[in-house]
Amino acid sequence: MVKFPSIYIDTNICRDCIKRRSLDSIKLLTSITDKNWKCVTSIFTFMELIDIEKDDLFAHKKIRHGWEINKIWREKHNKELTTDEMEEVWDQIRGFRQTFRDIKIETLDEDGWIMALRLSAKSNLSAVDIIHLSVAWQSKCDVVVTSDQHFIVHGNNFLSANKVSNKMKICNVSKVQETLRGLGYKRIRL
Repeated sequence: MVKFPSIYIDTNICRDCIKRRSLDSIKLLTSITDKNWKCVTSIFTFMELIDIEKDDLFAHKKIRHGWEINKIWREKHNKELTTDEMEEVWDQIRGFRQTFRDIKIETLDEDGWIMALRLSAKSNLSAVDIIHLSVAWQSKCDVVVTSDQHFIVHGNNFLSANKVSNKMKICNVSKVQETLRGLGYKRIRL
């Protein structure tokens, strides 16, 4: 019997698909869905996506009004987006969810949050990356897919130092198949 992998998708991979900025990310999620592999992300991913999309919408709007980047950066917490603009952001997220329905949304339980706190104290990862890694670990994912090089390097260093790199790895889209093979999924093809 062939064992199938479990893959965690980071926010930037979801955003690649929403913005159609990476054909590789779209192909990966489509392949995972077609093969009925377990694909996981966090509820936090969608909260982070909403924030990023609101920031993006705000910045583009202010650039059209002649604002300089420094002013946009200073004022990004005072977005005051309209109801229609926020609905536009929500529609993008909803469209992604409808396209990739099989992505399972997970959240941390109390033990998961305690683990996240410990990971945060013992690594160079940001709180955001710690949440993603903790949800992936609690969900028993084999691979975390991200385009965040810092997350890949420091996350894998942390996994190695804690002797769990034989159970989970962090990689970019182009390395998923190779990473899965390294974890023992010899017959897996994307």
